[in-house]
Amino acid sequence: MWKYLIGKYIRQAAAEKVHEVVAEAAETARARADDAAGDINSRQRPTSDVGVVFSNAVEQAGFVKRLKNPVSLQGDGFTAQEGDLAGRRIVVVHAGAGLKAAAQAARALAAGHRPEWIICAGFASGLTEKVHRGDFIMADGVTNRDDNRLAIDLIIDPKAAKAMSSVHLGRLVTLDQLPLNENDKREAGRRYEALAADSATYAVLDVCRGSKLRCVAVRIISDSVTDNLPADLAHLLAEKTVAGKLGAATGAIWRRPAGVKDWWKFKEDAVKHSDRLAKFLESTIIQLVPPAQQGA
Repeated sequence: MWKYLIGKYIRQAAAEKVHEVVAEAAETARARADDAAGDINSRQRPTSDVGVVFSNAVEQAGFVKRLKNPVSLQGDGFTAQEGDLAGRRIVVVHAGAGLKAAAQAARALAAGHRPEWIICAGFASGLTEKVHRGDFIMADGVTNRDDNRLAIDLIIDPKAAKAMSSVHLGRLVTLDQLPLNENDKREAGRRYEALAADSATYAVLDVCRGSKLRCVAVRIISDSVTDNLPADLAHLLAEKTVAGKLGAATGAIWRRPAGVKDWWKFKEDAVKHSDRLAKFLESTIIQLVPPAQQGA
C-alpha cells in the first residue's frame, strides 16, 4: 500500500488554469514504499521517472504534445511515446479500451521501464453533483464492479483541502461499461460511494500494487452526473475498434444526420479537457519527481 502524504495541495489560480503543489512528503512516500519493497539496491533501476497510462488517443493528445524529443515505441497491443518533460523522463502509453488493455500496459511499464511513479490518467464520468465538467479527481481509493477496493492513503492538510475548488479527493469506480444517463450515474455513485467512474484505474493500480510501484490516479470530469449522452454517440464510444467506430458513425449519420452536431461538440469538449488535463499532469509530475532526484 502506498503512503502518500500531501502537505500543501492543489490550488486554483486565474481563469481556467489550475496549479497545484503536491508536496512535502513525496519523499516520505518514497521512503515508505522503499521500506515495503525491500532494500533499494535490490530493486531494478528505473529507466524513466514517470509512466502515464491513458486509455485512448484523445485523452493523451494534450499531454503528448508537451513532450520534448518524443520517440515512438510499439508494444504488444499498445503504443507508447517516450520523451522529456521539464527535465523528467516520461513514458506515455496509449493502452486502448478496457481493463485487460490497461493492465497489460501497466505490466509493460513495470517490466520495461520500472518508473518511479505510474499515473493512471484520462477522462471520467461524474456520479454526483459534487463534481462538475472540467473538475479534477485525485483518487484516494478505487473500487471495481464487484466492490473490491484498493486504497491510496492520502493525508491532507485541512487548510489546503478547504482551499481546493475544482480539485476533489475521493473514490473512483472502474466499470466495464460507463453509465451514460443521469439515473444510471446517480445509482452507480450511491452503490459504490464514488465521485466518478472510469474504465481503467482499478486494473492499473492492481498491477502497481503487485509490482510494488508507486501509483496515483488523476482524472478530469468529461461529463457531469446530469449529462445524458445521445444513444448514437454512446454506441460509438462503446466500440473498441476503428472499424467498429466507423461503422457506428456511419450508421448514426444515416439514421440521424443532426447527430453530427453532437459528435463535433463532444470532440471539441474532449480536446479542451485533454489540454486542461495535460497542464494539471505536468505540474503534478514536477512535484512528484523533484529536481534532485533526476538522474539519480
